[in-house]
Amino acid sequence: MEPIRTKPVLVEWLKSQQRDANPFKFRVVDIREGNPPTPELIDFLSEEYIVANISPKALKIALSKLKDDCGELNLQKFQEFVEGNLTGEEKISTLVGSFGEIISTIYLVQFEKYWLPVYKLRYREKKNWAMRMTDVFVVNTEDIKKPIVSYGEVKTNTSGYKGNIGVEGHDSIKRDNALENPDILRFIINTLCDQNKEDEASFFIEIQLKMANYEIKHKLFLVHDTKFWKDEILENLDACELDSALQDFTVYAVLIDNLKTVIDESFKNSWREAEVIANGK
Repeated sequence: MEPIRTKPVLVEWLKSQQRDANPFKFRVVDIREGNPPTPELIDFLSEEYIVANISPKALKIALSKLKDDCGELNLQKFQEFVEGNLTGEEKISTLVGSFGEIISTIYLVQFEKYWLPVYKLRYREKKNWAMRMTDVFVVNTEDIKKPIVSYGEVKTNTSGYKGNIGVEGHDSIKRDNALENPDILRFIINTLCDQNKEDEASFFIEIQLKMANYEIKHKLFLVHDTKFWKDEILENLDACELDSALQDFTVYAVLIDNLKTVIDESFKNSWREAEVIANGK
């Protein structure tokens, strides 16, 4: 199976433009749909739902256990297994939040040349708990003099106008440098080495040895249904006192038509993509 983050599906769907005439205290990047959602996009997002929440090995084990002696799969139980692993007790909020985190991370990978150190850092200990670290944790080491580590917060809204969603996002960004946590750093290094990704691990070993020189950037993604968006959200954020610990703070206004429909279709299709992944296709 092709590594999902190399598929340029998001680039074909979304268009990005930094605001030149920007009156705010922070950089603003506008992200809009360049084309309507396609079946390929829905498959891609469904696949991302799976990879962000369920180990492919767990899928393969479940698939094998749910086949009868003739090799026929109990589709209903497999679907229940997959969907149960994607949602918590608060099903809607979990799906909405997960979707925003997924497309925000993939945006940085496909548009800004970042890479994910360890994909499993996006797993939750419980499905309705916040992710460990920040919503977004990515690294850029490609063709630049100084590596960049970016942390971000994601706020996703599918219903109703929420004028303070930007302020809430700013207030909830975790500003401590997670790479100063030796347990997290050791986990990243060991996982990358176990996956034979020595080049990627090298950067984090330099951090562990206190030899690395890198930049930190903070990003806030506001993933929003287009019909509920007003620039007043940015004005309200601009009116508050920005935390001085935030470095190179950028706000991404991601506006998607019928956002809830896109999320629902991606979720409903997820168990089919899970079967594809489990079969190694």
